[in-house]
Amino acid sequence: MEVKEIKRSLLFSLELANTGKKKFLDELWEEYKKALQYFIDRGFAEEKLPTYEEVKNYPYETWLSKRYLGSALVQAVETLKSVFQKKKRGKEVSKPEVKQVSLKLDKRFYRFEKGNNSFDFWFRLRDPEGQRWINFPVKNYDYAKKIL
Repeated sequence: MEVKEIKRSLLFSLELANTGKKKFLDELWEEYKKALQYFIDRGFAEEKLPTYEEVKNYPYETWLSKRYLGSALVQAVETLKSVFQKKKRGKEVSKPEVKQVSLKLDKRFYRFEKGNNSFDFWFRLRDPEGQRWINFPVKNYDYAKKIL
């Protein structure tokens, strides 16, 4: 018997974070977007999926770690697979342009922990430059309380 899984997602706001942490997030999104677009451009131009060699030989100066670059690479490969499948079916495709960045990060990059002070939770994000964690305070809301 096949086990089926239902995934739920909840949205939490990071509005309670201070301006320095919000600025860090904006800079992280921009740098990640630049890397993601590079991997997409490279794969599209060469008409092949980029490999981890592209991460090792990333040509731009960046403060993103190899882990973050690897995450952007995986995301680019997912996008390019879709594009190449359309092209294979004879559809005309243009090079994908990254407009909205959605960081797809795994547990190496973040933690979501129950708070023990005035905040219900802490979203902890690994700093790409170092090994420290940046903490973002999170308040719970009614729907999330039902789920959690």
